[in-house]
Amino acid sequence: MRFKVVTTIDAPIDEVWAALDDPGNLPLWQTNVQTVRSTEGQLFQLGSKGEITVERRGHVVHLAVTVTERVEGRLLAGTYETKGVVNEISNRFTDAKGQVQWEIEMAFRLGGWRSLLSPFLKRPLIAHARHDADRFREMVEEGRAALA
Repeated sequence: MRFKVVTTIDAPIDEVWAALDDPGNLPLWQTNVQTVRSTEGQLFQLGSKGEITVERRGHVVHLAVTVTERVEGRLLAGTYETKGVVNEISNRFTDAKGQVQWEIEMAFRLGGWRSLLSPFLKRPLIAHARHDADRFREMVEEGRAALA
């Protein structure tokens, strides 16, 4: 299951990148994030690994994170994995005359019985991604992000 969410942020690209590049900001804009920790290297650097703990409908889920691509100020990509689910995510940033276009591409691979749920999950996952992207945009535009 693949989808893309695009939003425009009214801020300089260096501020947008700094806000995304700081793992400490994740709980400020990703609604379900409880904890973020590095397990190998500095999280969000190329090749780094970490763990993000989220709460979903009363269940605690641990996501193993691996950064697979990084182009400073332009691209941050990686995988988020938990039992039976792999999400490959790519965050691309384009400078657009004082604003930033943020393009989030996600590709979910659901294993086993979870694959049967794919048609029912796409719409809620897109809505959740849009909601979190809006929270990120507001965080940056209102100056609430810790800047790396």
